[in-house]
Amino acid sequence: MMIGGVVIGIGMGVGMRKYDFDNLDAAYIAFPGTMLIQGLKMLVIPLVVFSIIAGVSRLERDVTGKIGGYACAYYAVTTFLAVILGIILCAGIKPGVDRENRGEVDPSKRSNDSSPVDTILDIIRQLLPPNIVYALFAQVSTWKNFNLDGST
Repeated sequence: MMIGGVVIGIGMGVGMRKYDFDNLDAAYIAFPGTMLIQGLKMLVIPLVVFSIIAGVSRLERDVTGKIGGYACAYYAVTTFLAVILGIILCAGIKPGVDRENRGEVDPSKRSNDSSPVDTILDIIRQLLPPNIVYALFAQVSTWKNFNLDGST
């Protein structure tokens, strides 16, 4: 069944090559895949934490402290190294900087023209946040540049 899905996907990709899609059409086609990836990202942290807890809980009492300590130390060291690597890569790549103008990206230059379909897809995207911590603390608004006096 999985091989059949791969063959159908390749066939659809080759068959759709002749159509001229703009970025909006590509975003609509990519929406289900984006939702799948966001759902998988959301499950990673709880899955890692609960698998460590389940693994440590199955050990005998005298071994649990030693192995649990190793597991926690390993997780802390790899997390620390990932943070250091992220900081180094962000300092080198500088995401968010406009390469043409060598300046910061201006959020006010974004277009606020959104269709009802885009708004509905945005609401559905917010149902599956990419991170469980993000889901707890983020305050996401579909309306961008909304002023208190009602003007946009």
